[in-house]
Amino acid sequence: MELSKCNETVKVSVGIDVSKGHSTVSFFREGDKSPSKPFTIDHDLPGLKFLERKLDHYKTNGTLRIYMECTGRYHLGLASSLQKDGYTVYTVNPKLLADFHDDSLRKPKTDSIDAQKIASYGIQYWNKERRPFSQMDSKRECLKECERQYKLYTDECVTFTNNLLSLTDLTCPGVNKLFSSNPNQNGHLKWVDFVNTWWHVDCIRKMSMNAFSNRYCKWCQKHGYEFSEDKAEDIMNWAKKALAAMPKSIDIKKTIQIAVNAINELLETIQDTKEHMNQLASQLPEYPVVMKMDGVGEVTGPIIMGELGDVTRFTKRSQITAFAGVDPQKHESGDDKPKSSRATKIGSPELRRALYLIMTSKLARKPQGDRVYDFIVKKRSEGKKYLVYMTAGANKFLRIYYGTVRDYMQNKQNSLFIQDKTSAGQMNVSKTA
Repeated sequence: MELSKCNETVKVSVGIDVSKGHSTVSFFREGDKSPSKPFTIDHDLPGLKFLERKLDHYKTNGTLRIYMECTGRYHLGLASSLQKDGYTVYTVNPKLLADFHDDSLRKPKTDSIDAQKIASYGIQYWNKERRPFSQMDSKRECLKECERQYKLYTDECVTFTNNLLSLTDLTCPGVNKLFSSNPNQNGHLKWVDFVNTWWHVDCIRKMSMNAFSNRYCKWCQKHGYEFSEDKAEDIMNWAKKALAAMPKSIDIKKTIQIAVNAINELLETIQDTKEHMNQLASQLPEYPVVMKMDGVGEVTGPIIMGELGDVTRFTKRSQITAFAGVDPQKHESGDDKPKSSRATKIGSPELRRALYLIMTSKLARKPQGDRVYDFIVKKRSEGKKYLVYMTAGANKFLRIYYGTVRDYMQNKQNSLFIQDKTSAGQMNVSKTA
C-alpha cells in the first residue's frame, strides 16, 4: 500500500487480545484489505519493549490507536504501561466486541482471529467518540478489585457462620437469636463472641443469677458491647430451658472455639476491607456527591463508583442503565409486541446487587419526597410485580445518579479552570509590576 503524503491522516488500528500472561497483537492499517498476521507477546518487560518497537514502526506512518478488550484484571498491566509510554489506548466492552461481526457466516474463536477482529473494530469505529484509558481508570479498577474481595470475604463469612450455627445447635441451640446488637469496632458479632466464652448451656445454668450477671457485665465491657440486666435474665431463662444434644466436653469446646476464631478473623478482614474501600473511593472526584445520595452507604457507595466508573464517558442517561443491565430488553417481531419485557441484565451483577440494596433501604425507611421512592410506590400502586418495580426504581436511581454526578464533575472542572486562569492572570500582573 502506498502511504498518503500526509502520514498523520493514515489510520492504524492495533488490536490486542489479552490473555493471562501473554497477548496476541494484530495491526490494521487503513486501506489494507485485511489485518496483519498476528503475533504473540509475553506480559513482561522484554515483551513490552518488542511491542513498542512494532508500534513505533507503524506510528511513523500514520495515527496509531490501541484497542483491547476489558478482560477483568489481565489487561490493566499492559494498558497502564502503554499509556505511561505515550500511546493512545482504548479499552472496549466485551459485549460490543462479541456483537461485532466481520461479514462472515463462520464464527471461529482463536486468539489470532480475536486480535484481528479487535483491530477491524478499531478501524470501523475509528470516529466513534470514546474516552482513552487513563491512570484514574487504574484507581477505579483497584476499587473494583477491592469490592470484589469484600464480596468474597462476606460470602465466606456466611458459609462459616452457617457452620457455627450447626455446631451451636448441639450445645446451645438458638443462641444467635438472643442478640440483635450491631457489630463492635472490630466487626465482631456479639453472639459469636458470646459463644466463644459460653459455648454450652451448662456453662450458664450451673451459675447463680448474680454470678452470671456480674461476669456477663465484665464480658460486655471487655468486648465493647452494651450491658443490660434484663438481657442477662433473658439469657439465664433461655439456658434453663434449652435442650443440648451433646454433653459438655473439652472436645466440642475446642471445635466451637476454632470455628469462632475463623469467623472473627474473617469479620476483621471484612472490616479492614470496608475501610480500605472507602479510602480508595474518597480519592475519586465524585465521592462527596455520591455519598450524600439517599440510600447510599459506606458499602454500596464504593461498589457503585467502582462498577460504574467515570460516568462522563456516557453521552446520555440510557447508556448508563444499559451498562448496568437494568433497562428493559425490546424484542418485537411483526405482530408480536409484548406489553412487558425483562431486564437485559447485561453488565455487572455486583452493581445490580448494590442497586437492589439501595432500593430495599428506601422501602424500609420510606423517605418522604425522595423521587426514587415515590416512583417505586407509584409502580407498586399500579399493580407491578416486586422485581418489576424494584428494577424500575434502580433504573430511575441510575438516571438521577448520572445527571447529579455529571453536573457536579463538570462544575468542578469549570471552577478549577477559572481558578487556574485567575492565578495565571495574577502572576502576569505581578511580573508586570
